[in-house]
Amino acid sequence: MLNRVLYVIISGIKTIGIYLNSIPTSTVTVSLPLIPRSEVSIVDEAGNPLSALIYLNINGTLIPFTNDSCIYPGTYDVYALMNGELMNLGPSTIYQGSSLKVPVFSSYTLNITIPRECPDLNLELLIKYGGNQYAIPLNGNNQVVSIPNAIIGDQVQVELLGNGSLLYQREIAINGSNPETLLINPRMISFTPVDLLNNELPNAVLNIGSLYYVGPGKYCIPINSSIGMVIYGNDVYVVNITSDNVYVRVWTFGVLGIKSLLVILGLLTLLIIIASIIKGLSNGRSDGGEYVIIK
Repeated sequence: MLNRVLYVIISGIKTIGIYLNSIPTSTVTVSLPLIPRSEVSIVDEAGNPLSALIYLNINGTLIPFTNDSCIYPGTYDVYALMNGELMNLGPSTIYQGSSLKVPVFSSYTLNITIPRECPDLNLELLIKYGGNQYAIPLNGNNQVVSIPNAIIGDQVQVELLGNGSLLYQREIAINGSNPETLLINPRMISFTPVDLLNNELPNAVLNIGSLYYVGPGKYCIPINSSIGMVIYGNDVYVVNITSDNVYVRVWTFGVLGIKSLLVILGLLTLLIIIASIIKGLSNGRSDGGEYVIIK
């Protein structure tokens, strides 16, 4: 008996051999369990439906698995194209109703908390990912940020800006945790300007980069800052801000200092007058122990 083989090529992907014992003399119907693309779902890491282009690696050639094509059930080397990045999903078994999981979050959520307040600054979050960036003004200490189609293993850059100055910067890797919690702690310093009498100067100005702070207080400062300036009147003092406390003694008496000096001068004048009176009374005493009374 001579077997005859009829080869059927499915979408240029799978070659199926149909063996015939004899040459048919009439129409022969052969049923093939083909799977259309619509029967295969694409999901993200959370199981949410995902829109992605699927490719099958057939002998080193990537063949698109499109909506108008079918494939034969089996295990294929599968690739997915997302955000311009081609990801190898590895060997995947495809059958009717199967799902292909892509290492992506269709919506990746960052729960950002900023426990420290930065007075006198307009705060803004800048999120950079995949060539895109999102600027989000802050009105409180908590902010929820959603990033579409975030690929696991990629990096997200988070920046905190205050009046346009960079206060905080961090890169986080997208992993299997969604949502992700991020705590932002910008660097703060305590600024204490005083005069020569150790009175605080409410009008002294601290300048760091493009930021200006007036008077004593706790302030957020730009990252990598080490030098600042204290401005009081026409005088400028260069200060080191490598520590968390900036204590500056300005060569002035300030408003409170002048008042204190006037009080001290008044007291000294009063003491001089009292001392003069006592001395005059002592000089006016007679030998007999009597006093000279001046009217």
